[in-house]
Amino acid sequence: MKIAIIGTGYVGLVSGTCFAAWGHQVACVDKSAQKIDGLVRATPIEDKRRAPLISRLQEVPVALSKSERALLLSGFRMLTAVAWAVSCIAAPAFASSSQVSVLPEGARRMTAGEIYDLYKDKSWQWDSGAGRMVGADRQFSAWTDGETGKSWAEGRWIITKTGWMCLNATWHSEQGVFPAKTCFSHRIDDGTIYQKREPDGEWYAFRNAEVHQDDEASKL
Repeated sequence: MKIAIIGTGYVGLVSGTCFAAWGHQVACVDKSAQKIDGLVRATPIEDKRRAPLISRLQEVPVALSKSERALLLSGFRMLTAVAWAVSCIAAPAFASSSQVSVLPEGARRMTAGEIYDLYKDKSWQWDSGAGRMVGADRQFSAWTDGETGKSWAEGRWIITKTGWMCLNATWHSEQGVFPAKTCFSHRIDDGTIYQKREPDGEWYAFRNAEVHQDDEASKL
């Protein structure tokens, strides 16, 4: 069965992925570029159960005017094409799900200087690619080779006074060019660094005071 769901809010997206998982051809479309951008940067990669399902959604005809159809299907193609590429940035949160920790009450925000020293001139290895944080001019570059093909990105890595480190880049793939911004919060307590993906990730031990072989920080 071919199904088109107009409106990609939470309910629409979950419904679409479920129908796709049951073997139907589904198109989740929306004429709001802002909403599509939000889904690309958050919803598809925040719930690891939905991310692989979303990649199965296929484009189907929608009974709209030519101008609306072009806008909607263009946005839909962007959503499906980049879901996997951007999910690589969030892979640490998935890989560390078994290490989810309760953030100690005494944990403090890491300073901008501490975060800079943590990431500068290092490459963050992901399951299907890597990202490089260069100290000079805070340049960021990345590449992925996943189920939807190869993608690469250029941009900057940004540090805030609130303990965030954000990867703000423009991604390039065969399907087109699109912006993406992914942010992580950092706290430290008794030598252990805690990290979570914003806005809805869970805290986990990014680097233990006594470094463990499976610490996510060991991939830097």
